Amino acid sequence: MPKKGKGKKGGKGKKGKKKNDDNPLKMDARNTILWESRLNIADTSRKHCREVVGTLAGDNETLRDQLRQTEKDTIDV
Repeated sequence: MPKKGKGKKGGKGKKGKKKNDDNPLKMDARNTILWESRLNIADTSRKHCREVVGTLAGDNETLRDQLRQTEKDTIDV
């Protein structure tokens, strides 16, 4: 027994033409620019993190020295 059809509804529509940009030199140039920008971002981020770590290490040392001095003062009293 054949299936009952529901009739035709709206189609999928027309698909646009795919842009054919297969020039390998252009793709290489784009990829080079992309990777250079990624490298620059990674370098700046790494430099920033190193600066922050240095600052935190200095602050930590200062706090440690203050704590030792406070403990000495407390013991002396």
